[in-house]
Amino acid sequence: RTVCLVTSGYHSRRTLGLFRKAFAGGPVVLLSDPALPDWEGHPWWSKDQGRLAVFNEYVKLSWTGLFGATY
Repeated sequence: RTVCLVTSGYHSRRTLGLFRKAFAGGPVVLLSDPALPDWEGHPWWSKDQGRLAVFNEYVKLSWTGLFGATY
């Protein structure tokens, strides 16, 4: 009855949106508990890995919003 989504914080919004669509109208409670990113302790913009992850997530979020889920 309850699903806890554990995923990286930078894509938890997209994941939660997809699961909300998948379980729409069902008796499931969705919770989100983002995991700490690999670059914890450093601002995401200070490392190539963080900048690339956030950029890619915005592309995926846009694509998913247009074609795959509602938020």
